[in-house]
This record gives sequence, structure tokens and C-alpha cells, in this order.
Amino acid sequence: MKILLVGMAGLYNRGCEAILWGSAEILRQIWPGAEIAAAVGTLDTLSADEARLPDLGLQLLPMSRRHRLNLSRSARGAHWMMRNLRDRLGLMNEAPGYPLEGWDLVLEVGGDTFVGRPSMAVRRDRFLLSRGLPVGLWGMNLEPYSEAFSTRLGMPGFLGDLDLITVRDQASADYLAGLGVTERVYRMGDPAFEMEPDPWDCAEWFPAAGERGVVGLNLSPLAAEVMKDGQRSMIRLGLETSRRLIKAGFGVLLVPHCAPPACPPRDSDLAVLGPVYRRLSDEGAAVSILPDGLSARQIKYAISRCTLFAGARMHSTIAAWSTGVPTLTLSYSRKSTNLSREIYGGDDYAVSLCQADAADILGRLLRLADKHEEMQALTREGVARLRAYTAQMVEQLRAKAPVVGRS
Repeated sequence: MKILLVGMAGLYNRGCEAILWGSAEILRQIWPGAEIAAAVGTLDTLSADEARLPDLGLQLLPMSRRHRLNLSRSARGAHWMMRNLRDRLGLMNEAPGYPLEGWDLVLEVGGDTFVGRPSMAVRRDRFLLSRGLPVGLWGMNLEPYSEAFSTRLGMPGFLGDLDLITVRDQASADYLAGLGVTERVYRMGDPAFEMEPDPWDCAEWFPAAGERGVVGLNLSPLAAEVMKDGQRSMIRLGLETSRRLIKAGFGVLLVPHCAPPACPPRDSDLAVLGPVYRRLSDEGAAVSILPDGLSARQIKYAISRCTLFAGARMHSTIAAWSTGVPTLTLSYSRKSTNLSREIYGGDDYAVSLCQADAADILGRLLRLADKHEEMQALTREGVARLRAYTAQMVEQLRAKAPVVGRS
């Protein structure tokens, strides 16, 4: 069984890396001995990913043959306008950097690939289907799209043409059912829940713990886009939240989850965490930050050593939840709010960044701390429910193996 995973921009986003680790584990449970390759990023990011992750256990290929473009803001705008025009004309934007033959199954992977306006992914998948390849969606979030957008892309028909669809939240499953797409559809937990942490000596990177322990904190420039003043608002929120936590008796560990090497500066969590760390360090505060170059598994281990966690990147919160750390979601999208709701049964531990303030964040974290053992147990129970979906899917697909989809 030869499986190709496509759709991710680069493993500098440790969430994408975590998805690959977990996906390889799950797919090999379904198809023992499967040969798995992942088409990820550009020629530039590929070399950095291979050097950093020699033991990933699957072949890495470039999504495209081009090198990464380092464009000015105005040039990026023109570049995306051209891409959107080609997309509206139904044209492939670039030649694939991976072979187009020899795959028993091609899976769109990445979770967010179909969030928002997934035009390019739909074009890519239709192109692959036209070449006779079995194509599926793996661990996706799907959402109600505007009627005009859905009609233009022919979403119901496209989704019905796929050989396999697995979704990582109930809202996506309900959306598909509303379209009448129910065959070959499976519920699963996010693949990153299956990734094991990699223990390492991270003690020197931790702050001096206060009497109440250490809170891990992740912020991101992507999440800052929903805030009124963008990254400046995010930096202010990080500073004020950290100061309040330290005053309340915690140390603060800043956790970049999208970081060098090969990370575009505009997407790096260091764009917001760096200024927070420098300012607090100058104040002599009990704060530290994890170093560059760590794997997703190493970051997951460091997060597991925290008392509490608060994160904007959804896969940073998955790393915390899946190691039993009570977690507050700093939400910028429906996907992370839905996931927190599925674990905790409500919205008490998800804060919208559109209206977040440091006092509210501190109050929710203190509630997690005050009933820490209860929240640890609730976290583990919620994760177990999600992983049970994955286990059930594995058994259902193993019963069909080696066949998948329509055959």
C-alpha cells in the first residue's frame, strides 16, 4: 500500500509535523507495512525539514518544484491575485513536485486545508481524481461555506466524488450529513493526539516555578489577525497576562509552535512571543522561552511538564490536552472552540481572541488551577473520547483493507 499525503505548507509549523507523526501511526495500524510519503512545502522548506527530522519515518517530497518566494508585501498581493485568477479559471497554479503515478491512495491532510475558501485544494484534488487516483480527506475540518462559493466550486458533488473522508470534529460530520454526503465518511480525533512526546532535558529552559507551578503560553501572529490592533494587541495581551500570572504565583513558559528553521517571519510565533519575552526578561520576571529547532514531539514533552497551558495554535493545545494538562484555548476560529467544547463539554475554557482580556484569561486559568486534579481527569476523559473515534475508524477501515473507497 503506497499512500501520499498532500496539502501542508511546511513542517516549521509543528502542528503540521504532529499531524504527520500521528497520521503515519494510524495509517500503519490500518495498512501494516504501508509506504507513506508526504508532499510538504517547497524545495527550501523540504531540506530544512529533512535535516531536522531524520527519524520521521516517512518520505518527504516537495508540494511544488519552486523555491520559496521572499516577496515584499505589495508583491505578495500581486502574486496572490494571479493565483486567485488562475484558480477561478480552473487552472493548476504550479506543477506538482511529487509523482502523479503509483499511489494507492492520496490524502489531503493538514486539518485546515478546507477551512475558509479551499479553492486550490479542490482544484488539486479534482486534478488528481481526473488521473484515476483514489483521493480522500484526512482529519479535516469542514465548515458551512457560502452558497455562492459552494455552488461555484460544486462542493456537494466534489465531496461525493471522494473515496474517503475523515473529519476531526462533529460539526464537520454534521455539515456533510446536511449535504447528503454520508458514504465513506468517518469520524476521528486529530491525528496529533496519537503522537508520543519525546523526553529531553528541558529543565534549563523552564522558568523558576512559582508556588503554583508553571503555565505554558502560546501566542501566534495568525491568531492576532482577528484582534483589533493585530500583533500589537497580541503582544500587549501576552505581556499583561504573563504579569498577572507571575503575580498570582506562577512561572511562565513561552512556547513557540510555529518557528525556525524555514519558517516565514510573518508566520513565526516569535513575532509576538519574542517581544513578550524580551520585555519581561528586562523586568526580571519569572519567564522563559523554548529554543528554536525542537521537534513537535520535544515541544509536546515540554508542554507536558507544565501545570497549566493556554494556547492560540490549536496543535499546541492538543499537545497539552493529550498529556493531561488542563488547558485554556485562546480561540481565533470555530475549529479550536469546537474542540475545546468536545473535551470539556462547554465553552468555559475557550476565550475568543476578538474580545480577550488578561483579567478574564487569568480568572479562567485560576479556576483550572483551583480544581487541578478534577480538570486533569476531565481532560484525559475528553481526549479518550476523541481517540476512541480514531480507534473505531481504524477497525472499520481495517475490515475493508486493502480496499478503500468505492472499490
